Amino acid sequence: MAKILDEIDERIIRILRANARTPLVAIAKQAGLSRSATQERLRRLETSGPIAGYTVRYVEASAQTVRVWLFIEFAAGSLCVDVVPQLLKLNALRLCHSLSGKPDLLVLAELPNQAAIMDLREAIAGIKGVASVQTAPMLKAHFDTRTGEVSDLLAKG
Repeated sequence: MAKILDEIDERIIRILRANARTPLVAIAKQAGLSRSATQERLRRLETSGPIAGYTVRYVEASAQTVRVWLFIEFAAGSLCVDVVPQLLKLNALRLCHSLSGKPDLLVLAELPNQAAIMDLREAIAGIKGVASVQTAPMLKAHFDTRTGEVSDLLAKG
């Protein structure tokens, strides 16, 4: 049975997903750990499977991961600098993009189940500077040029 990753493990994986060549000292600083503690966690993540070389292979706890797009609008006078650092603390978030106009942010989250969507939505709505959050659960991913994944619909022709 695969070991469940804790919040710090997920933070390290998120850092490496953004840049797999991030220096150990920078990872330690961002993860809030000492250099030696970070090095030990990386060693464990490498030997247990999620990290392989310079790439990150994140093994989900469940094959039934739910992906959801979140459309976030800021309260009057709020900016990315006010909201995004708070979003970064939420482990389920995978992408965050600023948009021109409304909504202000487009965020992708991966959650273990449908019930977790409401918890995440409430957590985001509670962040100072957030006026509203709308959710759109992802039904199917047709292709991902970053990974080369293509759905059956497109693979057949």
